[in-house]
Amino acid sequence: VAVGFRDRLELSLGHQDFDTGVTGILLGLPGLHLRQDIVGAKLRVAGDAILDSDTLMPQIAVGLQYKRLHRSGLDGTLNDLGARRDGLDAYVSATKLFLAQGILVNGTLRATRANQNGLLGHGARLGGADNGYELQPELSVAWLLRRNLAIGFEYRGMPNKLQRAGAAAGLGDGLRADDWKDIFVAWSPSRNVSITAAYVSLGRVVPATTGNRKQSGAYVSAQIVPAPSAASAWPVAPAPGLYQAFGEREGLRALMDDFVVRLKADARIGEQFRETNLDNLAKSLTEQLCQLSGGPCTYNGPDMK
Repeated sequence: VAVGFRDRLELSLGHQDFDTGVTGILLGLPGLHLRQDIVGAKLRVAGDAILDSDTLMPQIAVGLQYKRLHRSGLDGTLNDLGARRDGLDAYVSATKLFLAQGILVNGTLRATRANQNGLLGHGARLGGADNGYELQPELSVAWLLRRNLAIGFEYRGMPNKLQRAGAAAGLGDGLRADDWKDIFVAWSPSRNVSITAAYVSLGRVVPATTGNRKQSGAYVSAQIVPAPSAASAWPVAPAPGLYQAFGEREGLRALMDDFVVRLKADARIGEQFRETNLDNLAKSLTEQLCQLSGGPCTYNGPDMK
């Protein structure tokens, strides 16, 4: 669950529940689930991914994530390795939209000591293991094939805190961690629904119990965003006389007729409007701006999102 404030601050709360399956059985802990809660805060400090799409300026954000692992049958092992059940990640990210090409790039640098994203605790002390923070890179690239379909890939570096502790416990490289990566397809059949399918490779996860086999598989997720209410769609009263200052409906229509022609001719984004009916677009924009500026119109079309 995430809540945004004025397109600048985002607060989030997440819960993960990982069924260890056969690995739990091999550890003598059948039915073992690893569960953790994640509380996050992210602040946009510079730039805007949309408004700055025609410049080299990316959108820059900083964030914190506090992760706490629930108690489980694995607690004794994690305690012996010197791993904590909670930890704090800090990160800075840069997001750049190349609008004409339909490409979105995000790069993140994360200070963390989370083992397998926190599901195996944070850090380790056994055998003099490095228990400090590490800077790990993250990268994602998405390419918009059409308005509602995108493909891309993601990469996430993982700290390897448990490997030295595992060697001190006589497990050799049995607790080493590899970086995560995936390729994905995202489809949005409507404004409020998106579906993502991916092939994910997590590398070796606790190879001491999996015969050094790399962990990979398919992933599918769906996201549903509630439509805004009528009250939230028009939150600000227009300034007195604004509608008249635009020349009322006729003036707004003339402005929109000129605007949509310029929109389609723009080398950066014109391709996105290649099959758009410009007359219908100008009419729809005129009705929306008429209502927003205090005119005698009722706009019933889709919102700008």
